Amino acid sequence: MVKRKQYPEEFKEKLVMEIMAGAKVSQIAQRENIAPYTITKWRDKINSGNFSDSHKTEIELRKRIKELESAVGDLALENHIIKKSRQLMAEQIRKERLLKRTSLKISGS
Repeated sequence: MVKRKQYPEEFKEKLVMEIMAGAKVSQIAQRENIAPYTITKWRDKINSGNFSDSHKTEIELRKRIKELESAVGDLALENHIIKKSRQLMAEQIRKERLLKRTSLKISGS
């Protein structure tokens, strides 16, 4: 009979927090010499709320931070697109005005 290694809850939570901070499961699994599937099960268990309360607040805050960072990235991209659009529109208006002036000069001559 193969004896399975038991890991403390704090260790599991620490690894899952690394994943939530952006680390890849495969990297952590290789570093700790643990099967990726095992770490994925721990992550799913913690995400479902079935874990000790010792780090619950920290994990929830990390999730919230990740959501907010994503929102900031989306808003930054949106802001960049709007600024670029305004520049292009202003340039187009300038070209149209210049074209209008030159056509008036040519027709008025």
